[in-house]
Amino acid sequence: MEHIPSIKYQTFIAASPDKVYRAIATGSGWDDWFTTKATIHLEEMSYDFYWENFGGGRETVSQNGRIIHAEHNRKFGLEWQTAEDGNRTIANFVLTPHGTGTLVELEESGYTWSEKDIRVSLICAGGWGEALTLLKFYLEHGITYGDVPESIDGSKH
Repeated sequence: MEHIPSIKYQTFIAASPDKVYRAIATGSGWDDWFTTKATIHLEEMSYDFYWENFGGGRETVSQNGRIIHAEHNRKFGLEWQTAEDGNRTIANFVLTPHGTGTLVELEESGYTWSEKDIRVSLICAGGWGEALTLLKFYLEHGITYGDVPESIDGSKH
């Protein structure tokens, strides 16, 4: 089946490629800015990610998959599970030294023209934009996502 255009983002992060790479290629790196508990198994080329009470919906989710490539300070790519049906795409991070920091390019590819994939790709497009913003804020300023509080009436928002 033919694929729709990839999701593509790029951002400049005022941090070295080594610092950016550690944030995306190690479990502790992901936990610093995005996940609750992440494990990266470079020797097995696999990963396990877990989020607890994440986002406004305070969702608890997990996912695992294959690491496609891990090229120190240059590239990191992984399978990304996009929906409950198990469809997987490929998310590639490419790091390029740029002045005093790093140009980070992200491309997620593999969505089909199915209605479900189109819907999920729109959600993921926004999600990757948020993720790169979180990565930038963390590496440049030490700002993390933090806990999402329950509302005054006790409901979760």
